[in-house]
Amino acid sequence: MIRSTQQQVVALVAASVILAHIISIALVFALHDRRDAAAHFPDRTSVRLLAGLYRTNPTLRPELLRQAALAGLNVREIPDSVVRICTENPDNPACPAQRLSPDVPRVRVSADTWLAAEPMYLPLPHPMRPPSLAATIALVGLPTLALSLWASRGVTAPLRRLTAQAECVDPETVAAPLPVGGTTEIRLLAEAFNRLILRLTRYAADQRRMLAAVSHDLRTPLTRLRLRAETIAEPAVRQKIIHDVTAMQLLIDSALYLLQAQDGGNAVVRVDLAALLQTTADNLADGGVAVLLGEMPPVAAYCDPAMLTRAVENLLENAAKYGGGGTLRLAQANGEAIIEVADAGPGLNAADKAQVFEPWYRADTARGGQGTGLGLAIVKAVMRSLGGRVELADAVPHGLIARLVLPLYTNGLKF
Repeated sequence: MIRSTQQQVVALVAASVILAHIISIALVFALHDRRDAAAHFPDRTSVRLLAGLYRTNPTLRPELLRQAALAGLNVREIPDSVVRICTENPDNPACPAQRLSPDVPRVRVSADTWLAAEPMYLPLPHPMRPPSLAATIALVGLPTLALSLWASRGVTAPLRRLTAQAECVDPETVAAPLPVGGTTEIRLLAEAFNRLILRLTRYAADQRRMLAAVSHDLRTPLTRLRLRAETIAEPAVRQKIIHDVTAMQLLIDSALYLLQAQDGGNAVVRVDLAALLQTTADNLADGGVAVLLGEMPPVAAYCDPAMLTRAVENLLENAAKYGGGGTLRLAQANGEAIIEVADAGPGLNAADKAQVFEPWYRADTARGGQGTGLGLAIVKAVMRSLGGRVELADAVPHGLIARLVLPLYTNGLKF
């Protein structure tokens, strides 16, 4: 069995060339004019027998020649003078070359006459026209092209499958190894991909563990620092230190929550989304966040309520900081729950929309604020862990719409 891609390409080219030759040879045989253009002469014995009868029966000579012609033996009388001239000068245009060539059986029947056999020809069939260029391409080129396409598709199919599977690999999560199959080169490539995935997964896990450990260990000294700051007598200095400690604590909490969201969070349960969003909006409103409630139809979904609450809170807090407040809406379409947070702020340009979900990235409109640069990264990680997605769209006439799309499941089945 041919396993190497190189060997398969060689076999493909060879098979194509062989097929083209076979078709060409078949065409040659099919269109070949099978007529035999060479002259055939009767054997000399037949001519001698006829010459003997010719000598002994002068009166029957015309009848003998006629009967011989009916039997397929055509002979003609040639004067001896012509034979002598042509023998001495074969290039003489007057010489009947075929009748006087050495291959032509001839017998002298008198002093001045020879009998020479006439050449015989097979019946000539009607000649066939050669095929046109289009017919040649159709008969030779199309089968070769079809074979090449079919074979090359089989050769490259494992590579296409490997490419499609590699596109789905996410080193931030525990990635399943790619299936190993196909030719030798493709199997080696899949094995190399699997080793790379393993290294990336381990590296991402190590980074998360390190960040989690550092963030967790910083909580204790930050708590001590806050307690000591409370003892500072000067109010202005005390307030600045407490403000910095609070910002550091917020950054640490956000980093830990991002790691928790990337690791998948808790088990999912059936949640009344309308009630969850109502409670989230009320809690934020009690804390001074501007929130308006839009349509809230009854929609239930399976999710982690704590993680989804955190994602909605982050969007509403962003809308309040940078858009003057957010409007929270809920809808259901195509087996999915759609949670929207719309604001009337300056919105985001295309470049910011492409990068705003990256950790630590802050758009131009947000760089002067108090955010950590992890809010939307947490939202994206939460929605990914819940099997959903987050989208950003422009509001009309201005502003931004952040849309959380969550699949609806009941025991693994959509409803």
